[in-house]
Amino acid sequence: MPIALIVEDEPLLRAELRDQLAQLRPELQITGEAGNGIEAIRQLEALQPAIVFLDIQIGGIDGMEVARHIPETTQWVFVTAYSK
Repeated sequence: MPIALIVEDEPLLRAELRDQLAQLRPELQITGEAGNGIEAIRQLEALQPAIVFLDIQIGGIDGMEVARHIPETTQWVFVTAYSK
């Protein structure tokens, strides 16, 4: 069963993403959630998820910097309303 990490600073959006993923991919196990970049990096190291759902605008360290810490073997998806 693949494991996933959700990184989103808005609790309601994080819960909505978790619920949507449970419906769309019930085999995906959400083993971690982080509300800021520092916690995201800690959880990346501890959980070694197969996939990361990552917001860009998060506290501490932004999602772009967190993405630099994601191992090459881990898939990741930006889930954000951020536009530049």
